[in-house]
Amino acid sequence: MAAEYQIPKTHKAAVYDNPGTVSIKIEDVETPEPGPGEVLTPVGQIGGHEGVGVVVKMGAANENSPVKLGDHSVPSDVAAPLLCGGVTVYAALTRSGAQPGDWVVISGAGGGLGHLACQIGSRGMGYRILGIDTSDKEDFVVQECGAERFLALENFPKGDEGNEKIAAAVKEITDGAGAAAAVVCTAANAAYTQAVDFLKFNGTMVVVGIPEGVPVAIQSVYSLPPSKKTQKKNPNRKK
Repeated sequence: MAAEYQIPKTHKAAVYDNPGTVSIKIEDVETPEPGPGEVLTPVGQIGGHEGVGVVVKMGAANENSPVKLGDHSVPSDVAAPLLCGGVTVYAALTRSGAQPGDWVVISGAGGGLGHLACQIGSRGMGYRILGIDTSDKEDFVVQECGAERFLALENFPKGDEGNEKIAAAVKEITDGAGAAAAVVCTAANAAYTQAVDFLKFNGTMVVVGIPEGVPVAIQSVYSLPPSKKTQKKNPNRKK
């Protein structure tokens, strides 16, 4: 027998009462009836657009739907990180082409996407995670999320000198080879230039964040056509 739920006629909702501003009001609104192909799901916590809840009522034309009434197998606290941040970084990690045991660098490792990437990459996919973020304050969180090592950008000089030293530190941690992949989960423009130098030969850079401010060229890779390689000419070779 299908579960039955007591559904109130009204419920509280966070409403943007003045579009174009950050003003929000908590109001009582009517509980909607789910239409064809729709379900009704109360959301216990309003943190933004990533809602998690239990299906309490189904609309018409749902007879063949895999969605059923009630809480099935995955409790809300486990499901909460999956959408959309969890799925976003899972897709990025999958597209990186890294294999279990490979080193993967996560730039912005202490942020909303980055800390999920550390957890999913290390505990779910078997990668060796090297987290990078701005401050030593993120060290504990990043390593608690499964990263083996952490680098804080505040401990390196600014500019090209700092970029070279960060890349050298990554190479040292990865036994001189570089990482199989780098996943950029930050909007900091410098991260996109830095990440290229973290990679080993034929490594992969996956961009998740959106660069802020004025675009910064990523070395000379923009000038290379897809799937093309350049080789330095040997000056001693005869024509």
